[in-house]
Amino acid sequence: MVLEDVYYLINIGDSRSYVFNEQKGLKRLTKDHSVVQEMLDAGTLTESEAASHPTGPG
Repeated sequence: MVLEDVYYLINIGDSRSYVFNEQKGLKRLTKDHSVVQEMLDAGTLTESEAASHPTGPG
């Protein structure tokens, strides 16, 4: 939701939110709520491993 010049974001469930800027490109604002993300946060899985994980980001 946008009110005047303020953007409001609600993150629910296993989804990520992004913002796009023409100069900076796409930036992830939130994390998903998945086992793979928990493994990444704990340091037991690398980004490259997560990309090919069977239950990974897709």
